[in-house]
Amino acid sequence: MDFLHNRAFRSTLLCHADVALERTLNADIMRGFHVALVVALSSEKIDLDSEDPVSFRIGELKLASAEPIVKAAVRRLASHWPEALSFDDLHAAALEALPSSKRARYEGKDNGEGSASKKALASSLMMYLGAGLVHGWVHPPRKLSQLQERPLASPVARLQARQGAVVSNGHHQLVMLNGTQRHLIAILDGEHDREALIDSLRDAFASGAMVIAEKGEALQEVSSDKLSLLVANALERLREAALLVG
Repeated sequence: MDFLHNRAFRSTLLCHADVALERTLNADIMRGFHVALVVALSSEKIDLDSEDPVSFRIGELKLASAEPIVKAAVRRLASHWPEALSFDDLHAAALEALPSSKRARYEGKDNGEGSASKKALASSLMMYLGAGLVHGWVHPPRKLSQLQERPLASPVARLQARQGAVVSNGHHQLVMLNGTQRHLIAILDGEHDREALIDSLRDAFASGAMVIAEKGEALQEVSSDKLSLLVANALERLREAALLVG
C-alpha cells in the first residue's frame, strides 16, 4: 500500500484479522505509553515558576508549551534522558514538582482518570509524538545502569556486527561501531568476563585480524593496560548506546 499510494515507506501496519483497529486517535491512548525526549535538553532552563512558555528547538521542529504540567513533564524527561518514563510516573512526578500556586489550578479538577492535568499532558505528548519530538513505547528499551561482570549484548546486534559495522539498538536506532566495539559485541554472549574479552582482543591483534591505531598510526605492539582500556571504553560505549541487555 505504501508503493500504491506513493507515501513514505513503512507507513502500513499489518495486523491479524481478529485485531480490532481504532482509527480515531484519542489522546488518552498516551496513558499506556512510556515516553522519552528524542534529544537531550537542559532541564535547568525550565522555570516552573514562570508563566512564560517553555520552548526548545530540535532540528527544524520546536517544542513549546505554557501549560504548567507539560513544562514540569518536559523538565522531568530532560533530567532523565534518555530513559523512558511511563505516563503515570511522569504525570505524578510533574505534578509533584509544580509550585503550589501552579498545582492549585488543577485542584478540584483532578478527579481520577479524567483529570485536567492528565488530559493536558496526554494531549501535548500526542502532539509531540506526532511531530517527532518524543519517542513512545509500549515496551520501552532499558539501558543498563552499570556493566555486568559478563556483559550480554542484544542477539540482533551481535548478528549484525558479524556482518558489518552498523547495528541496531534498543531504541530502533542505527549505531556505527569501530573495530574494537564490533569485535567485542560479537562475543558478548554473557559467557565472557572482562579478562576473557581482553584475551580475545589480544589474540585478534596478534593474528592480524584487527588493527589498533593511535593518532592515526597502526600500533605494532599493544600493552595489557592499553587493551584493558580499549575494552573498558568499548563496553561503556555499548552500554550508553543501549546495545547491552540485562
